[in-house]
Amino acid sequence: MLRYLVKRTVFSPATIVGVLAMMLGFCIYSRYDMGILYALDYSISLGYLPFFLPIAAVFPACYMQRYLNRKGVSQLILFRSNRRSYILSNLFSAYLSGMVVVAISFLLFTLVCFLNLWPDPVTLQVDGKVLSYVEYEGELLPWDVEVNYEQVGYFYCILNDSAFYYAFPFFAEHHVIFYLVKGLLLMLQGGMYTMISLACYAFLQNHYVALVFPFLCWVAFNFAATTTQCAWLDSGQLTLTGAMASEAPYGGLSYFVVYIAVVFLLCGGFWGIRTMRRCRNG
Repeated sequence: MLRYLVKRTVFSPATIVGVLAMMLGFCIYSRYDMGILYALDYSISLGYLPFFLPIAAVFPACYMQRYLNRKGVSQLILFRSNRRSYILSNLFSAYLSGMVVVAISFLLFTLVCFLNLWPDPVTLQVDGKVLSYVEYEGELLPWDVEVNYEQVGYFYCILNDSAFYYAFPFFAEHHVIFYLVKGLLLMLQGGMYTMISLACYAFLQNHYVALVFPFLCWVAFNFAATTTQCAWLDSGQLTLTGAMASEAPYGGLSYFVVYIAVVFLLCGGFWGIRTMRRCRNG
């Protein structure tokens, strides 16, 4: 059953739609001249990626639930297996599908960054020595400055120097791995939003509502965090660049793990319990 659900969920037209929507979030407003790592941080912090992520990641999961709920497909699958296997397989395949959408988009975004940078290298402007001075109101001010340009790697410049970056000194020497870790964190967030969508299916069978429900939760939690001054509710802290996340142990990594685990257990539990009741009551 697990293989069947993963294949139907991940390898579906909805995955392509989700990847295209996710690519809009990555590329519609970013900056590529400062390097790939900088472009990623720019899309997350200043671009529109956080708005697209809650919707784009759940396309395959909603597509699969729509398939299962029509023509009694779920009943036919249950006849060949059991409720526990059915629930766990659905949870795993849904979470995996959200991660796959983000992973493919992340790799395509990396390719787009390379295409925008190639063949020009990333350069930093470095001030050199002062060539002359001018006197203004009794003070000598620099009149002309010799500017030098230093060539750096594509993964050198970072927009957000978060506590997570400093909590693990290993990343200071391996920016490519740091970039991949940031992509992994985005992938786990993508899977988290599929769990929120399944929680909506626990109470409603409207596929359009389930599709936008993660985005509505994202807006509601961000609004609640701003209104109550409780930044721990803000899912934007999951990028590990926010002030509150930086105060958590290990540069906010513990906060990230707890947040994802709580959402997975609550939302997955809601859907699993509801599904068991439906199977019991026919």
